[in-house]
Amino acid sequence: GLTLDDIELVTMRFPDMNVGLANQAIDFAMLPEPFLSSAVNAGYVVVMSDVFELVGPINSTVLLFGKRMLEQENHEVGVRFFKAYLKAARELILGEGLSDKNVEIISKYTNTDPAQVKSGGTYYYDPNGNLNMDFIEDLMMYLINQGYTDFSEPLDLTNYYDSSYVQEAVDRLGRAEE
Repeated sequence: GLTLDDIELVTMRFPDMNVGLANQAIDFAMLPEPFLSSAVNAGYVVVMSDVFELVGPINSTVLLFGKRMLEQENHEVGVRFFKAYLKAARELILGEGLSDKNVEIISKYTNTDPAQVKSGGTYYYDPNGNLNMDFIEDLMMYLINQGYTDFSEPLDLTNYYDSSYVQEAVDRLGRAEE
């Protein structure tokens, strides 16, 4: 099989990937929605594999809080945000998925055509807000080894990840069974 040494890996913006694929300037891309559905619907790509089939559930979404949200007086706002986020994640992953109601909501707030939303895949959102730290560490090592970082040793992720907000939201909602 091929390895990364057998290909020319180029980093580019997602919209540019579709242009390159359509013009046959590039041969392969890892596209997120809605770019994937757009390319499939236009007929210039075929999905070879779902990334989840290759590596299992990965963190396709990581939420970042600015410093102000980490201040104690804003703690409740952060917990309530995660509570709402987890409710939505559970609805998509464990509930109705891409039901007409959910497609309408996604379409409205992403300004994406409902047909495109409906034809697209869904991302994996852990219903309890867990991060796949092994995946993040593997990704970090790949980026370090490829020279894409300003640092040469892995970062201690515990310095950058605070699970207290999401854990408090899970405590209030109850743990979801996957």
